[in-house]
Amino acid sequence: MKDLLRPPVLSIKAAFLDNACLLGFYVQHPLCDADRLHRIIDTYKSVFAGRSVRPFLPRFSIVLKDNDQSLETSDIKLSTSISPATLAQLQLETVLVGWKPLIRAGIKQTFSSSQQVQSSYRVSSSVINNFRLQAMENGQRVTLNDLLMAFIWKASTASQSWKQDSSHQTYPAFSFVLNIRRQIKQDTDLHNPWVIVQVPKPPHNSSLGVKNIIDLAAHIRETIRHARTTDCLRPIIDHHKRALGKPLMLDTELLVTSWSHICLYKTDFQLGKNPTIQPEYVQPFVRMPGLFRKLGMRIKNTVVTSQDGNGGFWIHGNLEEVVWGSLASITSLIE
Repeated sequence: MKDLLRPPVLSIKAAFLDNACLLGFYVQHPLCDADRLHRIIDTYKSVFAGRSVRPFLPRFSIVLKDNDQSLETSDIKLSTSISPATLAQLQLETVLVGWKPLIRAGIKQTFSSSQQVQSSYRVSSSVINNFRLQAMENGQRVTLNDLLMAFIWKASTASQSWKQDSSHQTYPAFSFVLNIRRQIKQDTDLHNPWVIVQVPKPPHNSSLGVKNIIDLAAHIRETIRHARTTDCLRPIIDHHKRALGKPLMLDTELLVTSWSHICLYKTDFQLGKNPTIQPEYVQPFVRMPGLFRKLGMRIKNTVVTSQDGNGGFWIHGNLEEVVWGSLASITSLIE
C-alpha cells in the first residue's frame, strides 16, 4: 500500500530470459521527461560499464528567454485565423486545474461506453517517406513528426465516441506535447521543459487521401510555430505555475507525445568488459500512478510515438479498437 500512495521516484526492473534480458525504467513524471529519463539510462550504462559519471545539474524553475528571436510573434496565419494570444486562451480553457476536474474525469471514464485497447502499431519507413515526398511536391514544409501526428489524427475520426458526440463539422480535439527546451533560459538534467498544446480544430474532411493528411500536418506545423511565441507561451506557463501542485487535467479527445527524437535503438549497453549490445525492441509508455491503476483508471486516448530503428515509427498507447483499425486501413490505401 505504501508504494501505491508514495511510489518510488525512479525504479528499474529486470527480467532474465534464456537468451535475453528485459529492462524496465520507470520514473515519476514530475521528476523529468523522456529526454531526462534517457539521460538517467545513459548514467546507468556508464555504471554498468565501470565508467565514471558526472553529477546531475540542479533543477531550476522554467523561465522564458528574453528578447529571443525564436520567441518573436509570428506573422503566420492559420486556416482558422487564430493568433498566438487566442491560441494561448484555447490552452487555458482545455487544461483544467484542481481535484474536481480529475475526479469528474475519473467518473466519466468509469461509466464511458468507449472501449479502449492498449496496443501498438508500426508505421513503416515506406509509408512515412511517401507522406514526406508528397508534402515536398505540394510545397509544404513539415517534419516527419508532423506527418505522423496528422496520420494519427486522421485515424481518430473513426472513433465511435466522437461520432456519437459530434456533428462532424470539425476534427476531434487533438493535443500534443510541445518541447520548449530552446525557449527557456536555463535547462537542467531533471526537468519537464514542455507544454501540452491543443490544435485549433480545422473543418472535417472525410477524404482518406494523402493530401488530406499533409494538410493536417501543415496545420499542426503552423500551430507549433505560433505556440512557441512569447505571446502564447507566457500565459500557458503562468497558468501551470498557478496550479501550485494541484493536478492538471487535459480536456481533449486525443493526445500524442513523441519520443521520436530519442535514438532509443542506438543505446549501447555494456557490462564490464563484455561486448556492447543494443536493444532489439523498445516500448515507451505513460501510465497512471499505481493507486489510480488499482482503481481501474487508465490514460485513455493517449499514444507515445518512437523510432523503430529502421526509418519508421512505432505508435504505442490506448485507443479505441476502431482507431487502431483505421490506422491499418489508411495505410493499406497508401501502400
